Amino acid sequence: MQNDKNFANSAILTSWRMIFAKALSANSRFTNFPAMQLRFIQAEADYRAAMRRIDELISLDPREGTKQIDELDAISSMIASYEDIHYPID
Repeated sequence: MQNDKNFANSAILTSWRMIFAKALSANSRFTNFPAMQLRFIQAEADYRAAMRRIDELISLDPREGTKQIDELDAISSMIASYEDIHYPID
């Protein structure tokens, strides 16, 4: 059973990497990533930290074209993907 869980986690991480790479290549705005502290959301603690960061970014009232809005977009996409996998809506 543990091997099945490890395989599933590995498949999820691979999916994340593919989604993330696709987003990066499709949107040149995300060339500012070195300045951002982005991490894949792999566990519930990562998810909660990402949600806190979303709250922080929203409180800054970021303007279009800034690094904060780019980070907000990227984290929002990662959260949505995590939620699709871990909290599916039937």
